[in-house]
Parts: sequence; C-alpha cells; structure tokens
Amino acid sequence: MDLAAHLGMTVHRLRAEMPWRELLFWRLKWQTDPWGEHRADLRMERICQTLAEINRDRVKHPEPVKLDAFALFRRDEPEPESETRVRGATISGATVAWLDAMARRTAKEQSNGA
Repeated sequence: MDLAAHLGMTVHRLRAEMPWRELLFWRLKWQTDPWGEHRADLRMERICQTLAEINRDRVKHPEPVKLDAFALFRRDEPEPESETRVRGATISGATVAWLDAMARRTAKEQSNGA
C-alpha cells in the first residue's frame, strides 16, 4: 500500500503492472531507506524526545524520556525473527517470508494462466 501511494498508483495497478523482480527491488530499498508518513512520524518523535531531554528537570524526573511518549500512531510491524544474508545485504525473516509468498503466488498465477 505504501509503495503504491509512493509511486502514485493504486494497489491494483501496482500488482498488475510491476514485475516481481522490481517489487523485490522496492522491498529491499524500503529496508535500507524507508520513506513515507510513518518515517516522518518517527523523525518527529525523535525531535520531540530530544527537546524534552534537553529541558527535563533531572531532579524531578530522573528517568530519561522514552521515545514512545511522543508516538501518535503505532504500526503493528512484527519484529523479524531471523535474518538472512544475501550478497552482503541483511534481509529480515519477515521479508524472506513475504518474498516466498509472492513467489508462490506468482508461480500459481502463471500455472493457472498457462
């Protein structure tokens, strides 16, 4: 969904027009250089946390301010259970599972269409 919005197309159009290899490229790019409102929210949370830490009364509030204190929204993104190394890049277990599912779906669609 984020990729479709980033590219200015619908999810349906993205699935119909984008080859699997290009989709794989975008998925790997997302892992190394994420974009979108989610990332903008995280950057803003970090700015707010930094300002709160600078101005924190360390006597009244001895504990550091946590980043989560400034989160307006939380995405339910599972933590990767494992990582896989591919040509020097680290790929999370969730990404590997996603790629496997996409490959299976593509193979099924191709066998049904043939």
